Amino acid sequence: MALNEDGKPFLSVEVGGMSGIPAKFINLSNVYHFNRMLCETNIVIIGCGGIQSLADVKDYMNCGAKFCQVGRGILEQGIEILSSLNKEFQDDDAITQSKL
Repeated sequence: MALNEDGKPFLSVEVGGMSGIPAKFINLSNVYHFNRMLCETNIVIIGCGGIQSLADVKDYMNCGAKFCQVGRGILEQGIEILSSLNKEFQDDDAITQSKL
């Protein structure tokens, strides 16, 4: 959260303001640590932040995410990013085999 000169939050909701690629490495760390803490539970971790390619999805999966959210990528690349990610996902044997 960032404050203005009067000590009030810049954002009216008092949270947020960072997303996409700048948040990715913080989020990856959080996914990794939550996965270690929750590995014996049924809680599913969803990775989000900076996902624009299959490599980004793999980063989150390697840290323990079971699913990924694509938000900023849609804003920047359009809805077509989902088709692109789906094609990359289907073409990647390592991921396809791990899902069987």
